[in-house]
Amino acid sequence: MIVRNPFAVLESMLNMGMSFTHSRKVTCNFKDGSPAELVYFEDMLQNLSKKGKLFYDEIFEIYKKRQIPLYFMKFEEMVEQPGKVLRELF
Repeated sequence: MIVRNPFAVLESMLNMGMSFTHSRKVTCNFKDGSPAELVYFEDMLQNLSKKGKLFYDEIFEIYKKRQIPLYFMKFEEMVEQPGKVLRELF
């Protein structure tokens, strides 16, 4: 089973949730954010973390029950260097 790296998923979802696009990355300094921005970011991060945990818990249950190989990869690296990533996986 090949699964996207959970840390890459979280970063991608945060960027999508804060920029409303798949192509832009958020570049902001949260230390200087307003209290409302910080609360929004914290709520989003907690929500995404909970959803991600449920998803990966399910993945791990399938992995344990079926005892099949489990590989983690970054989608971006697969797009940029598919041959290299596939060689590393297998």
